[in-house]
Amino acid sequence: MSLVSKVYSALLYHGHVQESDAPLVQQPGQQQDLPGLSNELPIALHPAPSRCVTVHNNARAALEALGSWLHEEEEISNAILSYSEQLIQLQDEKGSSSSRESDLPLYAFWLACWSISASDSSQDAKEIIPQLDMIAMICSSHLGSLPLLLFSPATSRLATLPPDSDVFSDPSALSGLHSLVNRLMNIVPLDSIASVMGPRRLVNLFTVVWCSRTSINRLHAPSKQLHLFRLLVNDSSHLSSNRFPPLATPSNPQGVERNVKRWRDKSATREVGVIHCVRELAEDDMEEVVDLLQLVDSFNPNQARIHAAHLLRNRLGWVLDSTKVQEPPTMQPGRIISFCEVSRQTKHLAVMDRIVTRADSRRMGYAHVLLSYVVDWLSRMGRDRVITYVPTSEPEPILRLLKGLGFEQVPDADTIQWGFENTVQNPW
Repeated sequence: MSLVSKVYSALLYHGHVQESDAPLVQQPGQQQDLPGLSNELPIALHPAPSRCVTVHNNARAALEALGSWLHEEEEISNAILSYSEQLIQLQDEKGSSSSRESDLPLYAFWLACWSISASDSSQDAKEIIPQLDMIAMICSSHLGSLPLLLFSPATSRLATLPPDSDVFSDPSALSGLHSLVNRLMNIVPLDSIASVMGPRRLVNLFTVVWCSRTSINRLHAPSKQLHLFRLLVNDSSHLSSNRFPPLATPSNPQGVERNVKRWRDKSATREVGVIHCVRELAEDDMEEVVDLLQLVDSFNPNQARIHAAHLLRNRLGWVLDSTKVQEPPTMQPGRIISFCEVSRQTKHLAVMDRIVTRADSRRMGYAHVLLSYVVDWLSRMGRDRVITYVPTSEPEPILRLLKGLGFEQVPDADTIQWGFENTVQNPW
C-alpha cells in the first residue's frame, strides 16, 4: 500500500473523510492520488507529526467527519457548525413545498488540516491516528461571500501556543497553517478571500502566512474585535417569568401566527396609555428594521433590505414596539423601540446579535425586557445557552445590560475579523 493510500485509509477508518469527498479544483498537470486528500505528504511517516489536508464539498460529509470537534466546543465553533447544519436543513428542504431557494448559498466547502504521527513500520491504517489541527470553511450567504471561518480545537498544538506567538514560534505546530494555505491557494482565486474570522490568535497567525504566500496585504487593523459573552439559560429563570406571562410556542414553521405578548405601561393614564408589545418581526416592520440595521452594522440600504427579508422569512428577528392608546379607544401605529436577531442556532445554542434601541428610548429598560423574552422563548425551544458578541470598544451601557441579564464574558475566547486590501467585505 502506498503512503498516500495508507493515510487515506486511516482517515476513512476513523471517519474523517468520506469516499464522496473530492477536491473542487485541480491544478493543470497535478495528479490527485485519492479523493479529498492533499498530495503534500512526506515520503515517510515519522513520530514527528506530518500534515495532510482534506477537502469536504458537502455539509453532511463535513459534519460526519468533523462534527465531534465542532460540537465539543460549540461556543467557539458556532459559526461553522450552525452554517453547516443550516445547509443540511436547506438541502433537505430543496424541492419541497417549503423550500427556501433564496437562502441556499452559491457555494460552500470545508478544509481540515490533520497531524499524522506513526512509526516507519506502521502497515495498518488502524495504527495511524490523525489529529485535527484546524478547520476552515468557505461559504456564501444571502449577502454574498462570508469571511473565511477558522476553528482550531483546544487539543491542537495551535491552541496551546502562547498568546504572543508569531509564525516563527513553533515551526512544527505552525506547519499545518502552511499546508492549509497551500491547499486553499489551489482551490479559490486569491482575491476571493476578503477577510478571515475566528479566534484571535489563529486569525493573526493565518493572515501572516496568507499574506506572505500570496503577497496580498491585510488591512492596518482588524475589521472587528469582539468579546464573547455567554448566558446559561437554565440559570436565567428570574429574567421575565415573574414579571410578564410566558411566551407562546410558535404554532407553525411558516410564521402565519407569530409570537406576540402585550402589556400596558404602568404610566398609562385614562386619556392616553401605551401598550408595549414584544413580538417576532412582521411584514409591516420592514422599513423600520432596514433603518435600524444600518445603525447597528455596516449595511448599505440594499443589504439591509435583503437581510431584513431574510430575518422575516426565517423568523429570526424580534422587536419591542410601543402603541399609543387614546380615549375614545383608538390606536396609533406602533413604533419599534428595540430590535435584536437570533441567528446561528444549533441544537443547544443560539446567538443573539445586532441588539439596538432607538437613541431617544435608551436607558429605560426596553432592551432588557426584549432580551428577557427572547431568552425565555429560546429556553422553551430547548436551547440551554445563548451567546452574543460584543465589540471590544462597546460603551459601558451594553455591558451593564448583558451583566444584568446574567451574561458572563468567556475568557480567552476573543474573536476577530481581519480583512485584506482591495476586497469588498460583506456584513454577515
